[in-house]
Amino acid sequence: MNLNNIEKDKTIVVIGAGSTLLEYKDEILSFIDTNSAVTIGINKVTGVIIPSYHLWTNRKRWGEYGGCVSRDSKLILGPSITCKHAKKHYGGKYDRIDYVDKKGTQFEFGKEQIRGYFRTAGVLSIAIAHIMGAKEIFIVGMDGYTLHNKKSLKKGEFNHHCYGAGHTDDSSWKECVEKDHIVYGCLSELQNNGIDFNILTPTVFERFYQNMLNLK
Repeated sequence: MNLNNIEKDKTIVVIGAGSTLLEYKDEILSFIDTNSAVTIGINKVTGVIIPSYHLWTNRKRWGEYGGCVSRDSKLILGPSITCKHAKKHYGGKYDRIDYVDKKGTQFEFGKEQIRGYFRTAGVLSIAIAHIMGAKEIFIVGMDGYTLHNKKSLKKGEFNHHCYGAGHTDDSSWKECVEKDHIVYGCLSELQNNGIDFNILTPTVFERFYQNMLNLK
């Protein structure tokens, strides 16, 4: 898929599937509407918003949740989701994204391949938005695994995801802390490469959160 400047000078909002997406749904949708923003959705977010682009890179999550994709979105699939797997949920046209996700790899884009260390589809989407030529990049629903304390998660007062329990809810607290540490590093690396972005909803990645929506 040729991503280069296809949304040049647009505001792009990356839609993560964290529980804050549902919690602050009204504020998020208002921001998107006010800014006529293009959206890139990650995994199962269609209960809140139908994104402009819907990115799936994890075959396991696609297998379980891929049926939520709307025909109004432009579907983008990563290399781990084969044609056979794609047809399980989707019979229409879709695009492919070619990327290398490897620790220690310098971020770069050339010949339609993205290279870097992203760890999650959300981080990859920030890079995609940059390559698309975004004027501004914002992220919602990128809570991190440890935004809510361990006790609240165990009691079921909060979930990692806007759709309820998901694959990461069985991870140990130590694993969640480690994952957040890795993602924090990946986000920092993008910023160090000149990619500016802001997270709009509460997040464990506080360095990138400025509460621009004045959320309480």
